[in-house]
Amino acid sequence: MSKLKKWVETVDEYSLTLLLRYAGEFGAISSLINLETGAYPLPRTEIDSVWQLRMNGAVLGIALIYGCEFSLENKAKGFNEPVFSEEYREALATDKRTVWARDLNAAAYAALMWNIGEFGIRALAQKKDKYAIPKFPEHPCYDWFMRLALYNIVRIFETCIQKLYK
Repeated sequence: MSKLKKWVETVDEYSLTLLLRYAGEFGAISSLINLETGAYPLPRTEIDSVWQLRMNGAVLGIALIYGCEFSLENKAKGFNEPVFSEEYREALATDKRTVWARDLNAAAYAALMWNIGEFGIRALAQKKDKYAIPKFPEHPCYDWFMRLALYNIVRIFETCIQKLYK
């Protein structure tokens, strides 16, 4: 299993719900910006910084999955069925911040968790302070909200990583 997916083994239902909530908050704002500007928000990046480019790609991946613009055709049996149990799907549907994830299929869920892992590992590895969370200066009205959602995603990711390597 890929190192960026292994951490998923430590995610309990509570942590998963929080991850989906914060991915939803970030995705909702990103989708709103996309509607307003025609493009999803991306933090500024030094063109030769592979770390920043990969972080930005992961941020974009989270937004695309939220916005249902993620497409991965897979004909394997059950791969396009909802990944969560009916009980958990009903629980997700009760919160406006998680209802978007109710019908995630296995492909979208795997991509979401990979993007969270990609973003999280890079945010932790670059920490000068606590976490390296990108800024969105082109969107001052939304910057704080997007950064808070990403911060919380990294915080939960870090907890899962710590469980993995205990």
